[in-house]
Formats: sequence, structure tokens, C-alpha cells
Amino acid sequence: MLSVAFTRIAANDKNLNAFEQGIKEGRESVRLLPGKGESHFWLAEALRLSGKWSESRDEYLQYLKLTHFDSNVAGQLNYYVIGYLVGLGRKTRASQHDIWVDQRNLAYFGLCDSERLLGNVDAAISYCQKSLAYDPNDPFAHLALGRLFVQKYNVLQQVPWLIGARNHFEEVLRLIPAADEAAETRRNVALVEAELGRYATP
Repeated sequence: MLSVAFTRIAANDKNLNAFEQGIKEGRESVRLLPGKGESHFWLAEALRLSGKWSESRDEYLQYLKLTHFDSNVAGQLNYYVIGYLVGLGRKTRASQHDIWVDQRNLAYFGLCDSERLLGNVDAAISYCQKSLAYDPNDPFAHLALGRLFVQKYNVLQQVPWLIGARNHFEEVLRLIPAADEAAETRRNVALVEAELGRYATP
């Protein structure tokens, strides 16, 4: 079995408190405005980051169901300036024309991450692929898919999953070569290459 590194964000007390406060405020927002998709998105993010993955999955799905992604009202969303709890700095700015693309990328990534942490590998893969359809240069979706493809390889022992994992890990290194995740990803590439070497024709 090929074992790749799985690092997680170490949430400190301040972040945990912020997430719990986010959940509280998100639930109240959903109670007051149950038909407003953005309320469900913020609640989903806070739930995911505090480890409540089943609930977060439901809220992301509700967000996608309720949101019409109307570019005419995109400017009304100011999620980049209200403490953007969830992405932890992944996105820093957005124009009105691409804000809905970013939001769908983030929502599908949230679904991917929630399903991954719940152990639903196939669902996670599907959602991460949808996330990349909206932002092909999202390194976190590539990183998640690399890990998920390794999990599929471990079960099925089929080389295409290994090749796919390597491709996604290499995209991470292309996109964020100096980030904290890069060192782990280089180790993962080396492990995948070593495993692929077992299939090389002498």
C-alpha cells in the first residue's frame, strides 16, 4: 500500500473560537434568511473547518441549490472583506465578473473536502473535479485529488490512478512551489514515482 502524507491545518484556540462563532452566526443567518444561499455557504465553511463534515456537506449542497449565480448582483457579495473565514487566505480579491466562479470553485472544494474526511472517496473525487472545472489552477483541489487518487490506487492497484495522482501533485508544485504544502507534495511525488518503478519493464 502506498502511503502519502496527509497534513491538516492545525487550528489554534483563536481559530477554533472563530469557527464556533461562525457556526453560531451562520445558523442565525440561515434561520433569518433560509432562502439566501450565501448564509448556507458561510455556515458550511465554519462547520467544515470545525470538523462537522456531514453538516457542512448538507449546507454546501443547499447553497448550490439556492444560488442562481447572477452576475448582476455579484458586486453585492463582500465576502472578501468580512474576515473570509474559510479559505484561510486562499483567495484575496475578485472582480465582479469572476466572483461567482470563485464561489462555485470554493463550494465544490468544500464538498470534496467534506466527503474526503467522511471517507467517501468517489464522491470526493467527483466534487474536486467539479471544483477544478471552475478554477483549473486551484492547488488545493489538485492536492486533494492527488491524495484521493492514491487512495483509489491502494484499493484497485491500477496504474492509471498512480499516474493521475502524480499529475495532480506536479500541478501543486507548479502552482505553489514555495508554499508549506510543497515539501509534502515533493515527498508524495517521490513515493508515487517509486511505486510506478515497480511496474517498469526490466
